[in-house]
Amino acid sequence: MSGLFRCKGFLVLVGLLLLTASCDQKPKNTQDQAPVEPQPMIALRSPGQLSDDLKTILAAYRQTIILMWDEATLPAKDRPNAFVVGKLLFEENLPKLQSLETELIAEIEASVADRFKNPAALTEAFLNTLENEPSWRDADKLAFQDLVETIGIKLDTLAPDRPAGKALQVRINEDRKALFEIRVLYAKEMERVFAQFQTRGMPVQREAW
Repeated sequence: MSGLFRCKGFLVLVGLLLLTASCDQKPKNTQDQAPVEPQPMIALRSPGQLSDDLKTILAAYRQTIILMWDEATLPAKDRPNAFVVGKLLFEENLPKLQSLETELIAEIEASVADRFKNPAALTEAFLNTLENEPSWRDADKLAFQDLVETIGIKLDTLAPDRPAGKALQVRINEDRKALFEIRVLYAKEMERVFAQFQTRGMPVQREAW
């Protein structure tokens, strides 16, 4: 009988050990599964902030044109200062345009991803200003040509399949075409003012036949 009890005790001990090992493994498997972190959504500026930022960008753009256009008429001693200030204004505008571009692209990507259940409101507000602001001359709109070109290419790449997305795509492409035509009209003036600055796009120069 004592041997039987020892055998039963041994089996009970083995069973407890197996149960303990099984319990220890379950939480371990749970801990090994990394939680899926949601992708952070970039914070978009408000329409009011957008309006202020566009005014700031355009004011610097206009000042750059005035400085560089009048540079040749300035006394020789003042020309280097005019160039430095003009270049500074030009370079300070680049990160502002880049920041706006980043936000618009992020918004467009999000709208395409959810099939335009949430419209690209900031992009629409930007386009409304570009197309309809009465105080902007055609030449002023060229300050945003690279930006419009970039978001247009991005939207073409994403190829939205919803009516709202297709309408936005058509609208941006029409603006791209209009800005290109404006650029052609002011080609000589733009070359004179900005030829000395490093631009984001490929420089286009008219060469002799």
